[in-house]
Amino acid sequence: MSKLNREVAYVSSAVGGSLSQISFGGSEVRSRVATNYSGGIKEKIRGFTRGSRRNLLRKLASINRGAFRAHKGRLISVGLTYPSEYPEDPMLCKRHLEALRKRLERAYGDFSAFWRLGIQQRGAWHFHLLLFVPPSFGSVGELRDFIASSWYEICGKLCEGHLLAGTHVEEVRNWKSATSYTEKYVAKPERSSRGYRRAGYGGPGTESCSQSSGRR
Repeated sequence: MSKLNREVAYVSSAVGGSLSQISFGGSEVRSRVATNYSGGIKEKIRGFTRGSRRNLLRKLASINRGAFRAHKGRLISVGLTYPSEYPEDPMLCKRHLEALRKRLERAYGDFSAFWRLGIQQRGAWHFHLLLFVPPSFGSVGELRDFIASSWYEICGKLCEGHLLAGTHVEEVRNWKSATSYTEKYVAKPERSSRGYRRAGYGGPGTESCSQSSGRR
């Protein structure tokens, strides 16, 4: 008779989050997340992989929601598009996003965010953001106007229509909606022939992380 292989299972959960992971005694856990310090020659990663999507959704699920609510934090979804004249260089687009981040921090204080760089059918780049903001950010209406005017200026004030329709800002009412938004837009699987950083998260209490590596 063969002996039963009895293994001990360990369950770990993120404090205040919805993420739980199980591992078995004696099993070796290996990281699948690429770092910037590994040796060898890296190939471009084409698009936003399943692994990238899984890592980003795990990061969202590991957030301590109770602590976030205790500090009266709010969730804001943001869409950023370009006018008819748009940059082809994704690095320039990310510099635009960085400029917007700096404006928001100067006006409202520190915040955290998930971001995603995607491609529209017309070939233009666009961003999807999920912001985690403190009470200092004020009303959604005020934030909507601030982001619209800031993005319009950052992009070069190319046309008045872009001021009116270049951004979309909404408050996300609950974590279920935040997860749905992230799954649909921020963590949407996508293939591309270009290698560059396509998504990430960062802010106070988080580590900036590339969710699709390649050329930066």
